[in-house]
Amino acid sequence: MDGMKVEDETQRTLRPAEECEELARASSASAEVLAELEASQERLSNVGRDLGAANARSAALAERLQNQREELEWTNAQLTAVNEQTKHVLAVMAHDLQGGLGGITSLVDQVASDLREIGQVDSGSLEFLDLVAAEGDRLRSLLEELLLDVRAARHPDSLREQDIDLCSMIDSVVMSHLSSALRKHQSITALAFETGEDAVPGTEVRVDPVYLRQILDNLLSNAIKYSPQGGSIEIQVRKALPTAGRVSLSICDRGPGFTAQDLEKIFGEFTTLSARPTGGELSHGLGLAIVRRLVELHGGRIEARNRSDGGAEFVFDLPLVD
Repeated sequence: MDGMKVEDETQRTLRPAEECEELARASSASAEVLAELEASQERLSNVGRDLGAANARSAALAERLQNQREELEWTNAQLTAVNEQTKHVLAVMAHDLQGGLGGITSLVDQVASDLREIGQVDSGSLEFLDLVAAEGDRLRSLLEELLLDVRAARHPDSLREQDIDLCSMIDSVVMSHLSSALRKHQSITALAFETGEDAVPGTEVRVDPVYLRQILDNLLSNAIKYSPQGGSIEIQVRKALPTAGRVSLSICDRGPGFTAQDLEKIFGEFTTLSARPTGGELSHGLGLAIVRRLVELHGGRIEARNRSDGGAEFVFDLPLVD
């Protein structure tokens, strides 16, 4: 019995020691957890400070961007005003120069005509006068295109639409360019598809006749200018698939066509392309830019491409009369 009492006393003595160790371990674990919590809190605090700094930088950046946007808007407004003023001055100057050149050209023509009648001048002088007159006509034509471009750019809603017969307009333009084509022994053929899926539902179009005349003049003169001696030029009128209520026109030549670089910039203002006129004609690089602007004013689009069998092709569409 005494032995059992001693053993019980020993067990009672050991249990508090074990409990103390467990408490110590629990206390240590709690301290570790607490330390980890404190470390997490510190990290969160640092993150909060970083976020605050980032928000401050974002706010400063947003303010700078807003200021830059306002500056850009102001600059754009100034440039727009300057551009409008420049166009106005250009239109006034072009109009005045056009009138002056017309007078000079008429005087030169009259002098040349008088000298031919009296027959007291050498052929070289007459040829020189003819060159002066031709250059005057070229400059006057350029001024006419500049005035037309300024009008279209400043007043995009200024279309003076009329219902006209497209084929009659094409015939008129072809006749006005026929002498230039014949000098290079070129032929011009106009074709309106009347059967098949390309059949034209009608040739009455609703357009600004001045603008359409300029479109056709520029494209046909380009075809003549870049086609070889004895080349053929085709004007085709067909249904604009799949667009309903529109007609498609294409002007094709047998010239050198376009390079990839040409096609990237072909409708830019004052653009120089790789091809050169085949008859020594001059080019100011403005005509195709004007053509695109005028086609787009009629709600259409124009495309330049190379023909599979050689040569270049311009295709655009116009609205038919309802």
